[in-house]
Amino acid sequence: MDMAVILTFHNRKNKTLSCLKSLLHQTYVENGTIQLECYFCDDGSTDGSSEQIRVQYPKVHLTYGDGSLFWAKGMFKSLSKALETKHDFYLMVNDDVDFYPDMIRTMLESYYEVESKAPLVAIVGSTEDSFGGNWTYGGQIWNKQLIHERYVPVLPEKPCRECNMSNWNCFLIPDQMIKNIGSIDDYYEHAKADNDYSNRIILSGNKIYVAHKYIGICQRNSINNTWRDETLSLKKRLEYANKPIGLPIKSELHYCMKFHGVKWPLWVGKRYLWIYLSWIKHVIKERIRYNDGI
Repeated sequence: MDMAVILTFHNRKNKTLSCLKSLLHQTYVENGTIQLECYFCDDGSTDGSSEQIRVQYPKVHLTYGDGSLFWAKGMFKSLSKALETKHDFYLMVNDDVDFYPDMIRTMLESYYEVESKAPLVAIVGSTEDSFGGNWTYGGQIWNKQLIHERYVPVLPEKPCRECNMSNWNCFLIPDQMIKNIGSIDDYYEHAKADNDYSNRIILSGNKIYVAHKYIGICQRNSINNTWRDETLSLKKRLEYANKPIGLPIKSELHYCMKFHGVKWPLWVGKRYLWIYLSWIKHVIKERIRYNDGI
């Protein structure tokens, strides 16, 4: 059985190499159950990542960007290279995951457990933190409500549970699904491409299931010094929001117009209104605390 691993990276040499090592030392790879082909996109790294990969792992297929691809376009480029050759499965991963040795086994066993429950199924792997074993990324249930929007994590268990939204820290797609649904939408500047593909899977009448146990360790990304950081000034938060890795309007418009119908202006407005409202709330709290201190 043949599996292609899709990954993009930028200046995270130690994480990228550690991730690659964990992939190549999977139980199913070492015992010959799976033939693994790795397709990595180096988006303008200057830390010697690609040079090290070429020396240590010359069979890895490398493509290159100039630093402007970010995640969505980098993943698209890697997947495009992989699609030049027939593979049974495509495994989307992030290099910040420390994969357990039985990750591929867990993903495939989960796939075969549920493959008959829909025309086509994809499997999302769940990660946990290294401190208390708490869920960090994986599958979620999105309630699709404008006012009271919620994303509720779907924890791994047997039998596998269904979800309708997924993070691509570890995401397994069968070949036929990509043939039917298509590739990653590379219009996005960074994020949203995994949410986009999740929606496309569900809208096409297919399903996403959560693998039946955790597949690795991955810490949650910090919100410090991002557009979500309520301790920053409004100017600074808007500045971060406009960066490709923030909440760029081009990507938000594209996503909302694709999946929110005639209500897309409300969904776009909601994202940016939250920044203003949360900033006002923080300012009021700080003022109250200051006055109480006096």
